Amino acid sequence: MTKMLYLEDTYRFETKAKIVKCGEDYIVLDQTIFYPQGGGQPFDCGKIETPNGEIQIHAVRFIDNEIRHFGSINEDWDQTKVLCTIDRERRLLNARYHTTGHLLANIIENIYASLTPTKCHAFPGESYVEFQCDSTTYDLEGVRKRLDDDIHTGLATKIFEINRNLFEKKYYKLPCAVDDDKDFRVLQIADYKPIPCGGTHLNNTQEIGSAIIKKSKIKNNILKVSYEVQSL
Repeated sequence: MTKMLYLEDTYRFETKAKIVKCGEDYIVLDQTIFYPQGGGQPFDCGKIETPNGEIQIHAVRFIDNEIRHFGSINEDWDQTKVLCTIDRERRLLNARYHTTGHLLANIIENIYASLTPTKCHAFPGESYVEFQCDSTTYDLEGVRKRLDDDIHTGLATKIFEINRNLFEKKYYKLPCAVDDDKDFRVLQIADYKPIPCGGTHLNNTQEIGSAIIKKSKIKNNILKVSYEVQSL
């Protein structure tokens, strides 16, 4: 099983690793800083330098319990020691979008306690959060102001691991299935509600820079709020 270094440090852009498997168009490493697409967040891109040449990584996916790094594989590089470098700008942009999505969801749920969050999609250019709701019309002006304030004030984020029983005893009953015997990863922004999440996140909301709510709509009792992170 590949050690997931991206869970330990969003700001780690380079690491040494070893190739443990070569597929037709992908490799598997013993450890990786490349985030595989999932959980509403795109994959990292970058390069892997080997003694025999450089592999440009154009996609990373979690398939059959493996983190597969896709690129041009020209020969058997099994057990080769390599240097991995991810695209710094892409990583931080994805982290800005993902952190913004969680912050926005926290704010909306805090203002409208009757709403139940169901989804966060943090792809640049198509990002949104969704909530189960009734047919009520929701005024998002207060949400916009809180979002601006929380970004510019600079709220600290923290990542921690916890088991289901302790989490539910301390916070709330989880709506999703989680293994009772294993700790899972959680993101919490300041004093907002903690959310299980396996993505990459910023250390502080001030690093988001600026974000806007583009539009919102209700369809089939689902409130969808689209947002955009603006250029730094």
